Amino acid sequence: MTVTLTKNHAKVKQMMREDVADGENRATEFLIMEAKAGAPVKTGNLRGKIEQTVKATPSNPRAEGKSGATYSVPVNQGTPTQAGTFFWTRAVNQMQAKFPSFFKKR
Repeated sequence: MTVTLTKNHAKVKQMMREDVADGENRATEFLIMEAKAGAPVKTGNLRGKIEQTVKATPSNPRAEGKSGATYSVPVNQGTPTQAGTFFWTRAVNQMQAKFPSFFKKR
C-alpha cells in the first residue's frame, strides 16, 4: 500500500481565511440585528441608521457595524438627565456570548 502526501497548505490556508471572514460577517450581522431590535424608537431614524459598514473578506477579515445617528452614544450610555438604554451594550454582550457559533466547525 502506498500513501501519497499532498501539499495543500495553500488551499487550506485560503479555506481558513474564507471561514474566518464568513464568521466575522455572521457575527456582525447578528450584532446589527440585535442592536436594531433593542434600539428605542421615536422616529425610526436611530434604528434605520444601524448598519454593517465593513464586510470582512479573506484578505481583510474585519467586519464593522455602526450607527449613523449622531445621538446613538448618548441614547446607549445615557446623559446626566436621561438614563441609558444600553441597546448597543446588550447587543455586543449577546454577540460575544454566541461568538464561537458564527464560525464553521471542520
